[in-house]
Amino acid sequence: MNGLDIPSRIAFAAPPQKNLLEGSRISYHLDLMSPVSKSQDCTAALFGMGMKTIYNSFPLETWPHMYTDGSKLQTDGVAGAGVYREHFSHYLS
Repeated sequence: MNGLDIPSRIAFAAPPQKNLLEGSRISYHLDLMSPVSKSQDCTAALFGMGMKTIYNSFPLETWPHMYTDGSKLQTDGVAGAGVYREHFSHYLS
């Protein structure tokens, strides 16, 4: 075959296995900054405490903030998902 050494079978090399948590900065500390009770505090207070915790624990200067929302339309049962970030936004349906 014109001097080319072409194998008769195709072999795919598997990518090297990586530990995704190794060397990454994943924070899993999920406690709010102040104690709250879902049964006693109003929705606005719970939301405010959540936002305060996010902004104090993960400052915008060092952590990218992404906001997601998933919704289902009751009229036709179509679901959508959206992602917002300061530098990009994308909507999937």
